[in-house]
Order: sequence, then C-alpha cells, then structure tokens
Amino acid sequence: MNSLSECKKEYKNWYAFSKWFINSDQTFKYKGYEFMQKLRKFARYYPEVTLVSCDDIMATSSILAFIPYHTEKGIVMVFAPQHAEPSLVFLGDHNMKNVVNVLSGKRKI
Repeated sequence: MNSLSECKKEYKNWYAFSKWFINSDQTFKYKGYEFMQKLRKFARYYPEVTLVSCDDIMATSSILAFIPYHTEKGIVMVFAPQHAEPSLVFLGDHNMKNVVNVLSGKRKI
C-alpha cells in the first residue's frame, strides 16, 4: 500500500481539487458562477487542468474541467453549469477513447 504522501503525489490534481471544492459529506462547496470563477483560479495553480467553455441546457455559459485523476489512470470531468449543481464524471482510458471517437465522428452515438 502506498503511503499518504505517495498517494498525494500520484493523485495530486484530484487531491487538490477535492480539498478546494468538496465538503466532507461529498457535496460541493460552491455552485454556479462562483464555482466557475473558483475553477478558473484553480486551473491557474494547476496547469495540468484543462478548462473548456460550453453551454448548459438553458444556453448559459458553463465550464467543463478536465482534471487528471492519477498519474496514469484517466481523468475526472467536472461540469460546472451557471444555474445548477456541478457534477463529476470519471473517464478511464477506454472511456476517453470512446468520447474522442464520438466527438471526432469516428463512431455514431
């Protein structure tokens, strides 16, 4: 089993995200525009984190954040809408390939 310091290093982006944004009861500390602003600040401190602008279902500006989960195992995608609760999705390597294939038109939905 890895020591806590090794785990913090291997999962450094996810660990930092959790400390910044997740309460002990696994709820988000922020939502909406405030969450979006804090995500932008977080990404400045953690350059491995990628932010992509998008719109939510109400056509308001939102953010997709891609956070490396582990040094070798997938990413966490955070959807930060302006007018709703944020949500998380884990994408392992095979999931990422499927998403890329769909978005690039190589495979139909």
